[in-house]
Amino acid sequence: MNVDLTKQEIEELIKQLGDHYLNSKLRRVLEEDPAKKSYPITSVAKADLEEKFHPTLVALLDNNDMDCIADQMAESYCESQQFWLDMENCAESFIGEKEKQFINNIPRHELPLHIDNDWFTEEGKALIEKRLKE
Repeated sequence: MNVDLTKQEIEELIKQLGDHYLNSKLRRVLEEDPAKKSYPITSVAKADLEEKFHPTLVALLDNNDMDCIADQMAESYCESQQFWLDMENCAESFIGEKEKQFINNIPRHELPLHIDNDWFTEEGKALIEKRLKE
């Protein structure tokens, strides 16, 4: 399929796809380091905006506008203290369960080697002490 595009059309396509391409490229680079991999938290839809604004006004927004709104919301949330509090609260039970599994998989005779690890939570240290008394 041969498609002839004008220079202006090509520039417009580059403009529209530029951010998406750069974000995809950055995502691939970050995914090479598992510790830097990002996970989506939420999204925003026009239906969400219609809860606060008249649907006729929301209909005026295009995909680029919606991307910008979502980016600004993500940046605002991540820069606020509430993000860090919510992250800690949501992750706490998962971290605690993984720590418990980790400690329970340590052979009993190796537990004394781990008792002074400063990265264990207080609950984790208590579990080690409990297992040492068994």
